[in-house]
Amino acid sequence: MKMTKTSHRWLGLHNAIFYLLVVLVIGLLGFLSREFTFAADWTQGGVIACSAPTQTLLKNLDQPLAFIAYIPDNPTLQTQVKDLVAKYQRVKPDTTLEFVNPDLDPARAQQDGIEHSGQLAIHLGNAAR
Repeated sequence: MKMTKTSHRWLGLHNAIFYLLVVLVIGLLGFLSREFTFAADWTQGGVIACSAPTQTLLKNLDQPLAFIAYIPDNPTLQTQVKDLVAKYQRVKPDTTLEFVNPDLDPARAQQDGIEHSGQLAIHLGNAAR
């Protein structure tokens, strides 16, 4: 087949449209990955997700669940606690997490029965807040 100027232009136009569509699809996938999250636990034993009984229990709760972490300002420990609570938040979206420094608010720690730094208090509903 002989390449004429017209067929060469059409081939260039097709290539340009192809690359434009590829960039558009990549941009769309990037946008969708920021808007929507998907978590799959493929680990043996389900290390990342809550167990089936825990998921059933969380789905049956009709009140919000609140975790209060009594830990000092420690970014590493706070990140670990956030990852732990994120398991519960994926199943029950109205689960909240609050960090309280027990050294700065000892009255609140005593009210929740906290004896040592690093303990969690779990509240169901709006009671005991």
